[in-house]
Amino acid sequence: VDWPTPDGLTALLAIDQESAPTNDLFGQTILLTKEKDKDLQAVEAFSRSVKRDPTNPIYFQHLADAQMLNGNMKAAQVSLESALKLNPNLSYPYQRLAMVYTRLGNRTRAKQAATLGSQMEFNEQQLKRLQDVSQKHPDDVKLHILLANRYRDLRKVNQARDEYLLVLKLDPKNTEVPEAIKNASSAFEAKK
Repeated sequence: VDWPTPDGLTALLAIDQESAPTNDLFGQTILLTKEKDKDLQAVEAFSRSVKRDPTNPIYFQHLADAQMLNGNMKAAQVSLESALKLNPNLSYPYQRLAMVYTRLGNRTRAKQAATLGSQMEFNEQQLKRLQDVSQKHPDDVKLHILLANRYRDLRKVNQARDEYLLVLKLDPKNTEVPEAIKNASSAFEAKK
C-alpha cells in the first residue's frame, strides 16, 4: 500500500480540517516517518479525530496508542476506557489497558483487563468462524439464526436485523425471528 506523504496529508488537512478520517490517517502516517516530534503530532491528529467523531472507538484506540508512545499513561487509560464505553466487545482496548494498568502499578486491574481482552478475542474469533461458515452455506437457516443471535448478543443491531431478514426471506414462517422484525418486514412488503 502506498501511504500518502505527511506533506500531502497536510495539504489535505488544510482543505478539509473537519474530517475525522483525514486526521486519523494523518496521525497514522506521521507515525511512520522519522520526524522528531512525530509522536506529539500523532496525538494532536488523533485528538482532532476524536473531537470530530467522538462515536468511533477506533479513533480512541489510535489516540491511546499515541499517548502511550508519549508516555502519558493516564491519558491513554481515559482514551481506552472511552473506546470501551462505545463498544465493550472490542479486545484491543482491554489488551492495551492491561499494559497501561501494569505501567501505572495497578496489577489487579491489569489482570482483569487481560482476562476480558482474552474473552473478547475469543468472541471475535467465534463470530468470524460463524460468519465464514454461514457464507459457505448461505441457505442454512439455522446458521443464520445463530449468527443473528450472536450479533444481537454483541449489540450489533444492524447486522442482527439483516441476518433475521435473511432468515425471513429463506423461511418466511420462522418462529425464531423476533416479532418486531417480522412486523417491520411485513409492513415494508405491504408498501411495495
